[in-house]
Amino acid sequence: MPNKPKRKSHNKSRNGCQNCKARHVKCDEQGRDDGKPCANCVVRQTTSTCTYSGSRISHSTLQPPLLHQDSSGSRSSDDSSPKSSAINSHSASQFSLPQPSSLSPSPQFASRRQLELELLHRWSHSTYKCLSSVEEDNRYLQVDVPRGALSHPFLLDGMFSLAALETAACGRDDVHGRIIPLSPAESLMYIRAAMEYYDSASAGYRAALNDVSESTFHCVYIFSTMAAVINLTLPSYSTALPILNRIGSVLELMMGATLVAARNWNWMMNGPCSPSVQGALQVMNLAKKEDLDPNTAEALDRLVSVIESGGTLVMDPSMDLDMGMDNDAAQAARQSRRDTYLNAAKRLRGCFIVDAVRTPKALKGFCLAFPTYAGQDFADAFRDEEPDALFILMHWAVLLDRLGKEAWWAATVGRDLVREISDLLVNVHSWLLIALPGWQEGIDWSRREVGLPPMGY
Repeated sequence: MPNKPKRKSHNKSRNGCQNCKARHVKCDEQGRDDGKPCANCVVRQTTSTCTYSGSRISHSTLQPPLLHQDSSGSRSSDDSSPKSSAINSHSASQFSLPQPSSLSPSPQFASRRQLELELLHRWSHSTYKCLSSVEEDNRYLQVDVPRGALSHPFLLDGMFSLAALETAACGRDDVHGRIIPLSPAESLMYIRAAMEYYDSASAGYRAALNDVSESTFHCVYIFSTMAAVINLTLPSYSTALPILNRIGSVLELMMGATLVAARNWNWMMNGPCSPSVQGALQVMNLAKKEDLDPNTAEALDRLVSVIESGGTLVMDPSMDLDMGMDNDAAQAARQSRRDTYLNAAKRLRGCFIVDAVRTPKALKGFCLAFPTYAGQDFADAFRDEEPDALFILMHWAVLLDRLGKEAWWAATVGRDLVREISDLLVNVHSWLLIALPGWQEGIDWSRREVGLPPMGY
């Protein structure tokens, strides 16, 4: 019987990674000091678990246990940390972002500290601009928000998440300040980080909502806006989730932010964000209907006319809205819903008018205020996919598309929303195009405005 070949010897070392120790193979130990996985783990695609005993650097940076805040405010990596990504207390179960473990492994950051320093720098010179609506916002976002984040870790994590998303979308700065596009693997690295920071932030935000004070108010308010932007942006990188399935949570988040402001208006006007609010109000006072271009004005007048005529509330007697009601109650319910739609349509026209203001100041992103103006009843109708609500929201998506030309996070959101809603209206509610005047024209206009081809009716 032939002798078994002897295993090749090597210089013994007890400093190899845990994976190589388990396999009893020699480890090149290159990651002990520089943060890189060893060659064996690269070949075996086990880089996410390439760790060293006593090492300060984990190679699972992109697939770690979710971070959370302990009682001292420092981060730990306890597996018992909250894993919900939906931060809105009204609709926490309706939308959640995919967990980092659902994404395949990617290259690692050298260290958590280095990553956070990079993201903080990114926020201070670039990312803050994506939330700036008026000139007065700049100091608030560059100075007051980071200062508030020193005391409120959920806000700091929100800043990190948004900065990581911007880096993934737009590229990284080199030593000369030039933007360098990222490879798909590098982009995935930042997307993972954004997801992790958002999970950590959302847990802290929910806790902060239960104890809003004058000192914490503006931190809660600005994070609500951050969360809406993150919810609009992050799923487009990581899932094929239709935008209609996630826009409801965004509506709720924006309404939540404004509700916090409305309930604490004195704090708003006396706090760090007071100059921003006053600057926005000045621009709103400059808005005039005459600023609308004729094409947009005609489309919005048509929208209001469609709703004033009663829309589907008149044409569809089988609506569930009044099921089980007597005639008087049914009529009252329909009138209430019609008033909701009419308010939303007129408020949307106001958003278009404010958006048209360009001199001497502009109010970028005012369209995000529309969900609040439209109200909770409108959000409920949209969630039930009532045709009138969808029709109005399709026109709002045109404003989102215009914002996408200025804000990286809005890039294709408006166009995607117009595409999904118009497809739904034509394929599921095709009778509207025949029975009700103005619907086909509204669909055609919305698609044309965002650069989509006409529908084949």
